[in-house]
Amino acid sequence: GLAPDYFVQFPEKEPFIEALEGSTLLQQFAALNCNQLLDSNSTPAPTYSWLEEFAGFCSAQKFEYTTPIMKSVRQLVAVAKADSSSSSVTSEVHDIAKLGQSDQHQQFLRYGDYILTRLKQLAEERRNGASAAYATYVVPKRADILLAAHLLREKH
Repeated sequence: GLAPDYFVQFPEKEPFIEALEGSTLLQQFAALNCNQLLDSNSTPAPTYSWLEEFAGFCSAQKFEYTTPIMKSVRQLVAVAKADSSSSSVTSEVHDIAKLGQSDQHQQFLRYGDYILTRLKQLAEERRNGASAAYATYVVPKRADILLAAHLLREKH
């Protein structure tokens, strides 16, 4: 194993990614767009367009993820209503709510590299099997594998 003094972040452990993976929307989208996703490897299809398309697909499928900011905003709205806060306070709370909603959409961009790689991995698995998908999209891209390879090369 790796010495315990190396820390590797796993996007799979992030709440947003866990929610996406649990929804099976990644699998559904990859199945619907299998050929286009894999063919985009040879054409300059911008990552952003795939992310926007996937975000739209998730929205159409009623995927909901509540960020920690939105949870706090909802509590703030409830407190403002319960306290019968002034209109200026209520207005500011609604402005914060708009920022929170923007943050929810930003999750797709924040984890865009992971999402796109995962979509392509699932498409590759569908087309050519798990072994090909792992070799093409997991081994050369996963942070813990890259770190282990670097450490092994460094020692020799």
